Amino acid sequence: MKTETIYIKEEDRKLKFDKILINEGFGGVIPSNYIIDKVRPNLGATTVEIESSRNSIIIEPFISVMEVKKERFGYKLCVINENTSNKDIYDYLIQDNVQNKKLMTTPEAFERMISVLRVIDKNYRANYFLLYDECEKLVQQPLFRPKLLAPLDELFLFDNKALISATPLIPSDNRLEEHGFKLLVFKPEFDYREELKLITTNNLKTSLRNQLKLYNDDRPVFIYSNCKESILYATQIEEVKDDYKVFCAKDLDEKFFMHQEISNIQYSVKDQQYAKYNFFTSRFFSAVDMLYSDSTKPHVIMLTNIPWVKHSIIDPETEAIQIWGRLRAGISSITHITKLFINRKPLCPKQISADLELDIKIINRLKETDLDFKHDVVQDVIGAITDKNFANIIFENYTLNSYFKDAYLHKKLVENKYISVDALKEAYEQSNFFKVIHRGVKHPISDEDHIKITRSTGKEKRMSVAIALHNLESDYIQNNKDLDTYYIETLEVLKEKDILTVELYFLCGFDHLTEIRFNLSKMRKLYFELTIDKRTVPYANMVDEILIKFPLNTRIYSDDLKHSLQQIYNKHAYKRDYEKNHTAKAADILRYFYGALVVPKKPDVKRKYQTYYLLSRPKYQLSNDLRILEKA
Repeated sequence: MKTETIYIKEEDRKLKFDKILINEGFGGVIPSNYIIDKVRPNLGATTVEIESSRNSIIIEPFISVMEVKKERFGYKLCVINENTSNKDIYDYLIQDNVQNKKLMTTPEAFERMISVLRVIDKNYRANYFLLYDECEKLVQQPLFRPKLLAPLDELFLFDNKALISATPLIPSDNRLEEHGFKLLVFKPEFDYREELKLITTNNLKTSLRNQLKLYNDDRPVFIYSNCKESILYATQIEEVKDDYKVFCAKDLDEKFFMHQEISNIQYSVKDQQYAKYNFFTSRFFSAVDMLYSDSTKPHVIMLTNIPWVKHSIIDPETEAIQIWGRLRAGISSITHITKLFINRKPLCPKQISADLELDIKIINRLKETDLDFKHDVVQDVIGAITDKNFANIIFENYTLNSYFKDAYLHKKLVENKYISVDALKEAYEQSNFFKVIHRGVKHPISDEDHIKITRSTGKEKRMSVAIALHNLESDYIQNNKDLDTYYIETLEVLKEKDILTVELYFLCGFDHLTEIRFNLSKMRKLYFELTIDKRTVPYANMVDEILIKFPLNTRIYSDDLKHSLQQIYNKHAYKRDYEKNHTAKAADILRYFYGALVVPKKPDVKRKYQTYYLLSRPKYQLSNDLRILEKA
């Protein structure tokens, strides 16, 4: 594709899009048959088309963009999405008080909009200029949003059309060359790069919390992330929880945030009212005007939670630039906090293409079976062996055109940027938009450590908790750090995971726990021995003795239970319900354990029909009993 370049001088730094076009002989309007690379956001290109003296159709990938434009231009602009009725479109087109018709539509509503327009104007392809805004989405998103491509067949039939973005990605669509499309680049001849702080970390939540503590001025904080779990966590941080808003799609609220009892959810920014802390999902990354005065320029944070949430990846060469461009009055600072892929090798485009062809073969073979593709289990299996997004395209009978392949290649190449610090820094350098200041942060307990603890059970979980605590303690001791909020909060989290392990760690040390191989019965006995003389709550020692005496998942006959419990009650002079000495009952065991009484259906050789108990797990943890033993 041929490239034309408009060079912008230092003295023209503040010129808007229409003035640049006038200076370059384009008459102040967007020229036809170009992919326009604005390079810098905030030039006002969409506004130029809305205010131009011609009929226009503007395709906008996101409703959030359209809502803001509608708020500004009012009745002059007809905003069309899937909820807009045909009558609304028709009424706008026939009204006399709007001389130049301006139709702004989502890709999903485009074909229906055309069907109404065709009734009013048979020659609409000659009478309307068609602009596809934020055109990089044609390459970035069709795998999970294939209807982005719906307007393209019609687009090439228009006499006058263009694609535009500050960060365009050139599709491999042969029709662009066939219709004489050229690339028009607005290239500054001055240094316009912005300073960006890049923080690579092994614990996203802790790094985010530490970063937020730095923003103790009166400026708002705008946090961009496509990881709903990270947003959920951040809303619960002490500094955040009383002054935040979450901007997201309605369906995400209904499927996730609502169930997490998260309030202050907004579906639009059209009222331009913000809190101290504001969270934005990907529908607000591009083209959405967010208005603030020069005196209150926000701090911006971008969060990418990989490898656990791959779709949270932010492309340094497109999305990061778009995010910077949302704040029309500028920003105070921009920070990208991210993890990196671990032990992942980069893939070359040739290898990615080969993988793609293999994916297609696998999915096509799966399609020949009678599997219900929408079944959750089938989805999980397909996601494990091939690209689930491609599977969706094939199973929904979309034609596998060049855009889907472009999207797959682009996705993999962006993932390549997150395999190392150097690769990510290089990607930012190649964007020519940011000057990167990097800081690597390694916390004593990583996100992977937390996930391992959560997903493990039994001995493995106890060992993981102990290792995490050992790393935490070693970090604070070796670096002579004061026991701060992070230490206390982390310790509480570990206690919630396995309080017995944490208590024993401080009583006998990591090495001793390793020697007894984190055996639960040995740990319980050890705890009892180490704390028997330190109890202050009545009968604490008695209950601990009960908890360590009776085995789990083993028959314990009622007579034996009564005898053993009575011995323990007598030993500790247990009084209950005004009794001087409580008489043991077999059912007492269910005060201390979850379990069930079993009545045999067949006689035992020795025990006949004697009832017995099966105990599944204790109701109390040994080290937690001090708060609850009075209930025993």
